[in-house]
Amino acid sequence: PVDDQETAMQLLYTVWNDLSGMGFDLGPIENMPPLRLVDAQATEGVDGTSILSTQKFYGREVGRSTEVLVLHSLPRTHMGSVIAHELGHFLIHQWGFPDLPDQVEEGLCELLACTWLTSQAGDPYAEYHYRLKLTNQDPIYGEGLRAALTAVGGNHEFSVQLFDFVRQHGHLPKTVGPR
Repeated sequence: PVDDQETAMQLLYTVWNDLSGMGFDLGPIENMPPLRLVDAQATEGVDGTSILSTQKFYGREVGRSTEVLVLHSLPRTHMGSVIAHELGHFLIHQWGFPDLPDQVEEGLCELLACTWLTSQAGDPYAEYHYRLKLTNQDPIYGEGLRAALTAVGGNHEFSVQLFDFVRQHGHLPKTVGPR
């Protein structure tokens, strides 16, 4: 399990680089949001969350920051998928997406987590977590993921194009992947 801040930050760096290598422009590493390991109470019972803060000066937005909170002591692969999901929220914020329905935003973030999991070839835990996400019956996370997967034709290589489409149009297309 990942239970110390240094190991968690190394994993964040790894996931950041993996996603950047897949074509997701997260920006320079200096933009990487801080990550904090927390207990279940801080994440309201989920494995991870993002906190988006907006700084205002005389009513005008002058900056935004994101902090990623992840449940401590998760196994490495599980924590990596949580980090990838939370980086999806960071990416949506960084790329200036319009306000999205919860199912669309969480579906994109779950797709990003699954895209990262598929890059962990040969890791049985990655395959297990991928299957868990695919069979999640939650109407926001599970249905959102399945809608996003349908849009990419089940092919994670089209994930970046899907993010681009949703950023421009504010909704999932029927497909951006192979027809």
